[in-house]
Amino acid sequence: MIFRLNEDHVPLWDTAEDLGITPQQAVAQNMNFTGGLTVDPRPQNIWMSYPAACMNWYTLDPEIRSIHDFVGKRVLMGQPGNTVLPVAILLTEAAGIRGQFEEIIGGAKPGTEMLQDRDVDVTGSGIIFAGHPLGSATAAVNQVATLTGSLFNVDSDLAVIRQAQEDNPAWVENGLLPAVKLHRGDLSRAANVDYDMVRAEEEWCTGSITVNFMTSPASSEAAIYHIGRSIAEHIDLADDYYPFISQTWKERLAHTWNPQSSFHPGIRRAWDEAGITYGIEGIRDWEDNFDREAFVREWEASR
Repeated sequence: MIFRLNEDHVPLWDTAEDLGITPQQAVAQNMNFTGGLTVDPRPQNIWMSYPAACMNWYTLDPEIRSIHDFVGKRVLMGQPGNTVLPVAILLTEAAGIRGQFEEIIGGAKPGTEMLQDRDVDVTGSGIIFAGHPLGSATAAVNQVATLTGSLFNVDSDLAVIRQAQEDNPAWVENGLLPAVKLHRGDLSRAANVDYDMVRAEEEWCTGSITVNFMTSPASSEAAIYHIGRSIAEHIDLADDYYPFISQTWKERLAHTWNPQSSFHPGIRRAWDEAGITYGIEGIRDWEDNFDREAFVREWEASR
């Protein structure tokens, strides 16, 4: 059986268990985001629905540039059960501003709609393929960026992310809360807008949110291997199904902020044979070998 899990923090469940924390207590400590439920045996990764994702913030207010500007504002922190919310809590606590702004959790409307209707000043959200020149917001966010001409990323601030890492060692030990750099021009390319959604030369988000396709460790190694092998052999079909992200997806389909050891043995064999990088180690390998400036030059020349 293969299923999709709307989080990538399964390793935190084991950490909480080792500490003697119940699943319900783990929810309160931002270590479990499925309402206090766990899956036993722990599922293993295969590939990602939203690879190399990052938790970030968006605003329509040009005066809100960093997380420190939230004071006195209305901030949508995310939806219950989604990993945007706990990461938003960790970051605002690390910034020392929690309690100094109106904290909104959930709501009848999506975050982008609340932002567009001016119900909130800032909304927590996410980026897919974070760190790539074609890193992208969600389709809904890109639509607002196009319609308004003034949708901006809000910098989470590298110092704040470092503080969040220091405050939450269990997350860091499991490969979570990495700092990811955004460059001017990022997000705008994928949204196809002619203004800078990332306004500074560098801004920061923290890797965390990846919707993973997973399976039981008891699943047949041969079956999972052949599924992965088939994906690798037919990977160019992505150009037909979702051409707007296929170029990046084909490089990063297995990039999640989890170690390679969290992947099923069958899929590890398939990805290794196909030369597809995966897990945290794969992200770091990709970063070391990716020439950002050359990519941007080629992309701009092709426009």
